[in-house]
Amino acid sequence: QVLIGIHFKNAPASFVIRLPQSMHPRPNLRIIHVSLTLILPLLILLGFSHWFYLYLIRPVNILKTASVELAQGNFDHPVKPQLGKRKDELAQLADTFDFMAGRIKSLVASQRQLIGDLSHELRTPLTRMTLAVESHSLCHQEQKRRIEQEISLMNQLVEDAMTLAWLDSEHNQTLPVHLQEDFSLSLLLDLICDDADFEFSHLSIKRHYPNNLRLEQSHNLALSQVVENIIRNGLMHSPENGQLLVTAQSQQKHVIIEVQDQGIGVPEDQLERIFQPFYRLDKARMRKKGGFGLGLSLARKQAERLGGKLFAYNSSQGGLVMSLTLPIKLNNSVD
Repeated sequence: QVLIGIHFKNAPASFVIRLPQSMHPRPNLRIIHVSLTLILPLLILLGFSHWFYLYLIRPVNILKTASVELAQGNFDHPVKPQLGKRKDELAQLADTFDFMAGRIKSLVASQRQLIGDLSHELRTPLTRMTLAVESHSLCHQEQKRRIEQEISLMNQLVEDAMTLAWLDSEHNQTLPVHLQEDFSLSLLLDLICDDADFEFSHLSIKRHYPNNLRLEQSHNLALSQVVENIIRNGLMHSPENGQLLVTAQSQQKHVIIEVQDQGIGVPEDQLERIFQPFYRLDKARMRKKGGFGLGLSLARKQAERLGGKLFAYNSSQGGLVMSLTLPIKLNNSVD
């Protein structure tokens, strides 16, 4: 209770007033009111805005840093792991960026490897040309013949290397529609086997495929290069008077072509490496026969561009089998 008392001067008494509840003094709550209604919400809003800004700008800064690293040739800074468990559009952008960086890294590494291997392979014919020019034991005609032979090998090497580089740059891209055509696979196999029979007359080619195999919306020239490469590879690794088996059969929406030689096969851990550019198990033998180790690599690249797959395995009967799987209709098998 609030009491107000006034003492009388001439009497031992006081005048007392008791104030009602409505007249009691109250504390000044204006500051608290302003703080609760304005300052505190404003601070919460500023804090949330700052957090939301950092939430949005952090992946942008990470992408910016990764872009700078990518421009400087550093491909080992993936963005997606730095974003944690985000699943928004920025996370999708990070996935795309990482895929792009990985693809660029793969292309750069492939081109560097190709240039290094190509320069190494060119040294051998250049050295032989130099020796032929400086040799005093060779007549003019023999020197000319050897130089022309080395120039032909160098032209073939450069052409194959350029084709491989182009196929690398066109990775995972299918053939344009205007290049697709329908043709008889059986007839194509016959023509290639006839040419191989003429070139490798000391070997025989056994054919086992129907006469009515057809491919739709594929590419005749690209496929002929694939098949010719794997058939020539099998013939070069076959023993004298050996036999090469070429089979083809259709299975639902695919055609499987297999070429089996009678060679010694390939170690299991080398079955994938033989598709790498310039890789050769027997370098001396392949160089003697004019091979550079690009045929199988080109064949696989072309097969992938046709929507197919090319792989190798050792036959239980001996020898190596090259298995090529192709879609009967390209547009129905490539997404």
